[in-house]
Amino acid sequence: MEVDEESMAEIQEPSYSESDRKHMRRALHLAAQALGKTRPNPVVGCVILDQEGVVVGEGFHPKAGQPHAEVFALKEAGDRARGGTVYVTLEPCNHHGKTPPCVDALLEAGIKKVVAGMVDPFPLVGGKGLARLADNGVEVVVGCEEGKCQALNRPFVHRVQHGTPLGFLPLTYSRQDFVRPAPATVQLGDGGKALEMIDAIVVDFNVKGEGLQTVAALQTAGLLQDEVVRIVLANDLSALPVEWAKHKKASVRKVVLTISIAGQEAAVEVLEGRGVEVIAMPTDPLAVGKYMHGLGLLSALWLLCPEGAKRAVKAGVVQDLWIHATLQEADDLDGVDDPDFIGRQFGRPMKMSVMSCDAVGTKACLLSLTVDDTATL
Repeated sequence: MEVDEESMAEIQEPSYSESDRKHMRRALHLAAQALGKTRPNPVVGCVILDQEGVVVGEGFHPKAGQPHAEVFALKEAGDRARGGTVYVTLEPCNHHGKTPPCVDALLEAGIKKVVAGMVDPFPLVGGKGLARLADNGVEVVVGCEEGKCQALNRPFVHRVQHGTPLGFLPLTYSRQDFVRPAPATVQLGDGGKALEMIDAIVVDFNVKGEGLQTVAALQTAGLLQDEVVRIVLANDLSALPVEWAKHKKASVRKVVLTISIAGQEAAVEVLEGRGVEVIAMPTDPLAVGKYMHGLGLLSALWLLCPEGAKRAVKAGVVQDLWIHATLQEADDLDGVDDPDFIGRQFGRPMKMSVMSCDAVGTKACLLSLTVDDTATL
């Protein structure tokens, strides 16, 4: 994270009370209401206390282009904010984007103290917002519930630092082999939680034409928000089922990436007539990741065949793997519970986040692993 160390020099060392943590947790709860809807912005929540310590304003950032969390909270608090304390999950901005700087609004409102969950890694901020508040006499403390704040905005932080969306990859492991996940598998464990926050779902249609059924199943179950961009990698456009392009809401964005449209003009016309964008470009994982970054997407769910999955992990566009392992012998995990085993399969070091098993005749395990950039195979 690039942070202006000189700007941060006047910020106080962390010192938090249980009251501080309680209000920051409330701000986190508010921020989470906008998961999957703010791209390319982070999710942010804000709570304002008056001079007596009474909550007088709350807010969260609902969508890019709309006011930030601090502005909503200040509007609710009104004059009661003067001399009060602000709890905000992310450092207030100090630059003009689609909206004015939040630092200006906080200073104008006469806020006495700001408790921020974390420094904004975005280069235009990077400690400058907190430093300006401190320069103007506001007491500033940063780092309250920082771990939770970082976790909530992990996709935003990853995009800023790596230039691609945070990638999630579900797979099924059965009979000593990895296979593309069934729709139900995607919803299990951490996968079900992450469906709330993804900005895109990527399906490689070039291998066996699978994956679109999973997208359809997730849509039917109401597990894909309308804001999620549907991206399909398909070099033979005529093989794509026309039904895939159907959706009851025309606002849902559907994109097909293909190496070339030469000789496929008729298929392009059919797809575009159904509201699908067709783009000719390289379809290797890194190129697709960079394309999604250009769209401002923060996170993506990749539905790939095993070989495609390995390419995506090696290319650095996948950070989390969710593996549903179904094994015939209750005491035989085939090594799938070993992060080093998984790492060797995918060519990147891994660390286990969560593992839960239920043995009833067969052994069904849900594994959540994260690529470990600090280790080597």
